[in-house]
Amino acid sequence: MTVGSVFRGFVLGLSLDEVKSVLGAKDLSAELKTLPPPLSLALGVPRRRLLRAHKVPSIHSLHSRLLLLTLWTGTAIAMFTMIASFYVDRLADVQAPALLTSAGLAVLTGHWTHHTLKRIKKADPEALRTLFSSRAPLDGFLISGEGVLIALGGASLFLLVTFLLFVSWLPIVLILANSLSLGELWRAYRTVFIEVSGGLEELPAAGRELLRAGGVLSQSWNDHLDQDVLGVAESSRKGHARLHGRFVLFGGSSLGLALSLLVANYVPWAYWDHVSVIVGGATALSFLLLIGPLISRRLRRRELD
Repeated sequence: MTVGSVFRGFVLGLSLDEVKSVLGAKDLSAELKTLPPPLSLALGVPRRRLLRAHKVPSIHSLHSRLLLLTLWTGTAIAMFTMIASFYVDRLADVQAPALLTSAGLAVLTGHWTHHTLKRIKKADPEALRTLFSSRAPLDGFLISGEGVLIALGGASLFLLVTFLLFVSWLPIVLILANSLSLGELWRAYRTVFIEVSGGLEELPAAGRELLRAGGVLSQSWNDHLDQDVLGVAESSRKGHARLHGRFVLFGGSSLGLALSLLVANYVPWAYWDHVSVIVGGATALSFLLLIGPLISRRLRRRELD
């Protein structure tokens, strides 16, 4: 992203020291902010939408989106608890508190969404469509805080799954599976945000060296890269997208296995063992599929070293 003489982008797969070394060698003064891999995953930085965005939102905007998702998820949980209290006898005593909590959180979330989106739009009008899906009814939320109530029902299940998988589960899987990948997963998701004010003429050389060091550049770099390295930058993004897609597949299947084992303890069903075997097999297969991109990345890194 370039606003006037300010550039904003990010690099995946390199440490803060590696990025500092490259920029320092080019005498490029920049503000650098690093994100640990679990937080980078929770904020959605490695996902296709942000990696391929021509304009990168600020880290503050990413944190605001995460807070909104957390509030919406809490509201959805309260709403499902309220609905369950009318159908499950053991929850009958919490009907009134659940109803009041659900209504209060819905109003709070609606107003917070309204004000947060207005603040993001004021700071960077184009950031909204980078941060949120084009199908999200943002206009309604910008007009009125209560507009969130209209979409709450249909969005609740989607929000719960999104929060559970992308914000909660994948960072945990990354930490647990990192040793099995010999540290390669952690290295792949290291993130450094770069903001340069002035001196943009050195960006092409810096981008070339970051690619040569094995980094994955966000698409916002494309306007500042030489033509002969654009293909390399695109290839690195495709490679990372392949790795991330298989990691999400592994995370999703392992989440399904964990949930099936958990639910089997509370909901009797004769076929839970079969379900667990099938989902367990899918988890093992998805991990084997993940190994390929990890090995390719490790071999490429050794060649660069």
